[in-house]
Amino acid sequence: MTAFAEWLGQVGLAHCAQALVENGIDFDIAQGLTESDLRSLGLNLGDSRRLLQAVTKLGDQTIAPSAGPVAVVDGADAGRSPAPAC
Repeated sequence: MTAFAEWLGQVGLAHCAQALVENGIDFDIAQGLTESDLRSLGLNLGDSRRLLQAVTKLGDQTIAPSAGPVAVVDGADAGRSPAPAC
């Protein structure tokens, strides 16, 4: 069972897991689904709305507040002098 299918069970949509997983739906794709998409997969109105609400709530929980700018350091460039500014 995929993590997505397990999560569907946690939000009360285990009965939709097969249709979604068979159509390649996972967390990354679920965020962009529309009600029309879900209806075309055979989900009824209530389940479509439940899934969309759960995905929105999940997205809200996984977005961490920004900690400010992040410096990216490439280990291959270690020890080299910085390039001159133009």
